[in-house]
Amino acid sequence: MHCAAIRDSIGKKLTDPEKVCQRWKEYCEELYDGKEEDITIYVHEREVPPLKEEIKRALLKSAQWKAPGPDDIAIELLHFGGEMTLNKLHKICTEV
Repeated sequence: MHCAAIRDSIGKKLTDPEKVCQRWKEYCEELYDGKEEDITIYVHEREVPPLKEEIKRALLKSAQWKAPGPDDIAIELLHFGGEMTLNKLHKICTEV
């Protein structure tokens, strides 16, 4: 997904992709300008990865025949993928 148009700091509509990107950069810099000292990073121990059974249960609880999300993957594809898909999802969740 990309943003086709946004407004600059004075309200003028921007549609040129380079100007849109530049405006987002400016906006983010404004958000965090001078706040470096307020940023604290917390490091936590790694959480135990989910069990395959937990992932399977989550898939089964997912509503079917709904529009896919931003990843464009319909839940039915994951349901019908069987054990191989479950193993891949488990691997992804474990790595995350």
